[in-house]
Amino acid sequence: MGWNEEKKKSLTFLAAGVLCLAAAGFLLVTFSGRWKSPPSGMVAGPALSMKQTETPSPVPQPTFAPPAEWVLYVTGAVRSPGVYRLPPGARAYQLVERAGGLRPDADSVSINLAMPLGDGMHVHVPAALSVVKGANPQPARAEAPRTNGAAGEAGGRTIRAADAPVDINTATNGELEQLPGIGPKIAAAIVEHRSTNGPFRSIEDLLLVKGIGPKKLEALRNSIVVR
Repeated sequence: MGWNEEKKKSLTFLAAGVLCLAAAGFLLVTFSGRWKSPPSGMVAGPALSMKQTETPSPVPQPTFAPPAEWVLYVTGAVRSPGVYRLPPGARAYQLVERAGGLRPDADSVSINLAMPLGDGMHVHVPAALSVVKGANPQPARAEAPRTNGAAGEAGGRTIRAADAPVDINTATNGELEQLPGIGPKIAAAIVEHRSTNGPFRSIEDLLLVKGIGPKKLEALRNSIVVR
């Protein structure tokens, strides 16, 4: 009986030791991370950024300041044609006043003196056909040279006077348009050329004007003059 008891005690201690070893091994495996839970099949999405998207500030647009003064050009029947500077918003009558006012031969009906202007504008004031109100406009005339005065008197007829030639340095657009082959476009080109380059020195200088060639110049030669 004594030996059996000793044997049971030994087996009991042995079993307890085995259990302790098993428990220690279980704890060791658990805390060492060898046992991992199986994947759940869910994939983590990208981390949300806490940084706020900044709205870009608008790009400043360049601003163009209007000119402090307008540069205007006036020609024709004014006392002092030329280039003048006026404040923005000016009208035609203000430009005419700066140019000394209208000449007595100005045709004030043909131009709107209340017309609004703009920077770089060219204003031309035409001349009236007749200064005297109600008079029949007559072109200037000069007496034609007589080749044989006696014969003219004997025949009982009067020699007809020829039209006076037009001075291309002082003629207005309307006067130039009366010349053969000269329309509004070429008349304006003649006035513009002499305003930019100075008065014509000879009739041949008209060849420098666009639209006038040698053939047209010959047709004009007896109707124009340079003074």
